[in-house]
Amino acid sequence: MPIRVILSTVDIAVPAADLDHLAAHVDMLSQVEQQITRLKKARDELRSTIRRGLGGAEVGLIGGEVAVTNKTVMRTSLSANLVKLCYPRVARLCMETKPVTTFLLVP
Repeated sequence: MPIRVILSTVDIAVPAADLDHLAAHVDMLSQVEQQITRLKKARDELRSTIRRGLGGAEVGLIGGEVAVTNKTVMRTSLSANLVKLCYPRVARLCMETKPVTTFLLVP
């Protein structure tokens, strides 16, 4: 059954599926997503506390054994924005358009 979806100024009809039989799954997914958000926040706070405890050290010991490491390494990456700025023609030639599917749990 199609439903009407308005995306900014575009009004389109898209197919819709009846998911009544999966209502429990959608509810569980919502709960899992909330737990993941809470756990990520807790992880970030714990890491931050441990990093402060390390000071400038790269290795943290507990009972004389290595428990954590916090090492900085150099990483080389390509800046798409810089390529677009310095070589706009090359950037346009290298651009590709491909389908991307986004799954969204609607609150």
